[in-house]
Amino acid sequence: MLPADWPVLIVDLKDCFFTIPLHPDDRPKFAFTVPTINNAEPAQRYQWRVLPQGMRNSPMLCQWYVARALSGVCKRFPDAHIYHYMDDILVATPTQEELLRLQPQLLNALHSHGLQVAPEKVQQQPPWKYLGVKILERTIRHQEVQFVQSVKTLNDAQKLVYRIEPSIDVTVFITTPDLNPTGIIGQWNDDWTDPLHVLEWVSCLISRIRRRQRCLN
Repeated sequence: MLPADWPVLIVDLKDCFFTIPLHPDDRPKFAFTVPTINNAEPAQRYQWRVLPQGMRNSPMLCQWYVARALSGVCKRFPDAHIYHYMDDILVATPTQEELLRLQPQLLNALHSHGLQVAPEKVQQQPPWKYLGVKILERTIRHQEVQFVQSVKTLNDAQKLVYRIEPSIDVTVFITTPDLNPTGIIGQWNDDWTDPLHVLEWVSCLISRIRRRQRCLN
């Protein structure tokens, strides 16, 4: 809950997972194998030196590490509201002066833990965009969902799913079977090699979401 008329600062961390170092004793637990073409030579073994993406507990470790970096700032500014979801940080203070005092200490705390701030994604003026919502001085609204019609690569498909999934629970009611088509994109190179089939399912899901949005409006 954000109090009305409080100034807000939003900070986005750059490559958050890859800036969190792993302890040398833990690196063997994050080993992986890179096979060679046609097994022409022995496979290569590597160890992650930073927190990898894709592991089940990686988001939890990221959340814990960022919370540790912010703990000192939270203690020094008890009246401030500091929220974070992994690499997205929101700060609200009673006055602009307090926010100006807090900001450099926040950035220093993040840098001291090796976390990098994306300057182009630091938001200091309304409207602030955070986790799929648009924050104004007195209201909070859901961001408008813009669907990409031209999906040509796997990266384009991943961006499309990223835009669809956050909007499903907060803007429309959609049943579990309707969510299955988004999982097909994750099997792009396994079972669904024909991109036309994948695009057909995605378009079907988009049309269902739009119809239900029109019904709600």
